[in-house]
Amino acid sequence: EHSLSLARLMVINKNNCLDFFDSSSWSIDLATVVRNLDPRLPDSEVTLNSRGFVQYDPVIAEWQLGPGPALDFAALSSFQALRPRHQQGSLGAYVTGTHVALAREPAEMLQHAAHILLDTSMEVLVEVVDDQHCDLVGGCSNTAQQIVPRISPSGKRGLEWRDQFRALPPVGLRELVLPRLRPRWTGLDIEDLLGLVREFRTLFAGHPIRSEADVYVCSSPVVLCRLLSGFGKPLLAYLGEPLLLGLDSDSREGWFREFEVMVKDPSNFFMCYNPFLSDMIEYQTGLSLPVVRLHGLYTRAVYAPRRSKQVLVVKGPNICLDPPCLLNRFSWGEDYFQRPMTPQAASERPPNNDDPITYFGMDEIAGMPYSELASFKATIIYPYDVALAIFYELYSMQMPLFLPRIELLPFYVFRGLHADSHYHYIDPLRQEWHNKSLLAPFIPSFGIEQWWTSASVWSAHTDFARFPHLLRFGSVSELFSQLRPGATDFSAVSAAMKRFNDETFLRSTAQWASAVASTLHYSSLSQS
Repeated sequence: EHSLSLARLMVINKNNCLDFFDSSSWSIDLATVVRNLDPRLPDSEVTLNSRGFVQYDPVIAEWQLGPGPALDFAALSSFQALRPRHQQGSLGAYVTGTHVALAREPAEMLQHAAHILLDTSMEVLVEVVDDQHCDLVGGCSNTAQQIVPRISPSGKRGLEWRDQFRALPPVGLRELVLPRLRPRWTGLDIEDLLGLVREFRTLFAGHPIRSEADVYVCSSPVVLCRLLSGFGKPLLAYLGEPLLLGLDSDSREGWFREFEVMVKDPSNFFMCYNPFLSDMIEYQTGLSLPVVRLHGLYTRAVYAPRRSKQVLVVKGPNICLDPPCLLNRFSWGEDYFQRPMTPQAASERPPNNDDPITYFGMDEIAGMPYSELASFKATIIYPYDVALAIFYELYSMQMPLFLPRIELLPFYVFRGLHADSHYHYIDPLRQEWHNKSLLAPFIPSFGIEQWWTSASVWSAHTDFARFPHLLRFGSVSELFSQLRPGATDFSAVSAAMKRFNDETFLRSTAQWASAVASTLHYSSLSQS
């Protein structure tokens, strides 16, 4: 029994020890191991069969637009009627967060997309607490002289107001939040959360952004939306991480009540950037939040494969092995130590050489700008959580993406924040009427029963399973066969991704415009 438990933990655990099992010479594959280790089976049914996965079929069903509001024409009409009361000419937005992608996305969509449907211009100020990604993306904070903007006597916001709004100094989010963040292996704690909220709200109450911004935007952790609520302005929330991130056990029940109040307030608009999180929050609270895809257009990068013999690898922390290292071992063989060690060195090799493909991990090239990331031949993603911003960013660049086959996703996607048991709680008021027949989305590190029962079902709720035009592989040989010269028409794949990007971008633009219009409309009604 102990041996079986250990074997099962090896299969489901967050380490990557079995990621390349199907690339070995063993006569059985991972599917067979999983089938035979299923704790729901009687011991008498455990047999070692031959390889069990079906042959890879690249043809998958077309991605379908999910349910939810696309464009609220009534809200837009009401907004147009109220424009004079919102200083016709420009709207101001104040965006906050601790993950730069989740903050830059709303800033980009409001300033460069949704404003068209709103028939107005949008000025955006961003404050982000994110040392890890700020050097890559930029725009994490704004620094300027102390200046209090003035509205022109006509009541309209012209160029003078825009310049002054852009020059407003930061409130001080970073200085308050960063010292209180306590990252864990797959989690985040916030020290003295109540003190943080109190101090920020005191600062914000006296800051010109409070009055000059028409819309506030919060992102992650969700609990930091508390910083901006209750100031009489519309609040948009763009969520990308677990609902309970940053909360201790004593704060959970109160937060469920507070979250429900904020979501149901028509002056607010809460949304998720991926379907798994939306479904997980609905399971926990009964509240259904729309999914608004992350596009990552702030990267300003488009697929241009100058590095024809270089492939990018996105992967999680290494426990047992390093995927780029192993892929290079397969690719270079005896010449492994003669391979170029950096993308720059690979680019300097003589043209038309006979070098095999070289694989570079994202962690090896930290700080490389997005324009350079877009120059790789393709990207391999070993997803280590249910959603990754880099997946959407690369997809929007039209970069061909290789991912594990859909049936293999359960081995990968439950290794991150969403698998941390600290965040696997249901609203106590929901417990009484919760549909017990629904499989829980909670797959913790040592959750043997949960993994065998629910992992396949819930991994299908990720965009790793849903997005079209993704290239799938189950072993190194399958991967390499698609990367060999002439085997895959990467230009055609990229073109198909662009069409899908265009389709979803139109929907997302409408959603952002509706969010602004409806929240401003209801906020005005509550103040009249």
